[in-house]
Formats: sequence, structure tokens, C-alpha cells
Amino acid sequence: MTPNSQQSELLRHIQSPKPARYQLLRADGSKVHVFCAYDALLYVALTGKEVPLEAWKAAVHQVNGLCEHKEGT
Repeated sequence: MTPNSQQSELLRHIQSPKPARYQLLRADGSKVHVFCAYDALLYVALTGKEVPLEAWKAAVHQVNGLCEHKEGT
């Protein structure tokens, strides 16, 4: 699935230019930092790509991981 221009614009807005509490791990090994968990879900919906998500819990200095995917896959 290739995002259209509106989707591409939204993808630019949900990505953080610097490391953030939430990061998505792309298949090519690169990371996408997003501002919140909702943005991570939105990224998956807009790109149609399954990506693991890591969330940093600052209070306990712990990283939690899960895999986000589109419904029905």
C-alpha cells in the first residue's frame, strides 16, 4: 500500500524528528519515532505495514515491546 498525498502529510506530522518515548522498528532496521501510542497505531493504518513497537517507560527505565499489525492480517 502506497500512501496518498494526504496520508503522506499525516505521516510527516506524527513522526518525531528526534528520539521519542515510542519507536517503530521497520523491516529494513531503521526506526521511526512517534509522539504517542495512538500515532503508532495510525502509522500502521496509513502504511499497511506490520511493525514492532517499543515503548520506553521512563519511571521504571524499562522498554516494553509489542507488534502492531493491520486487522485481518
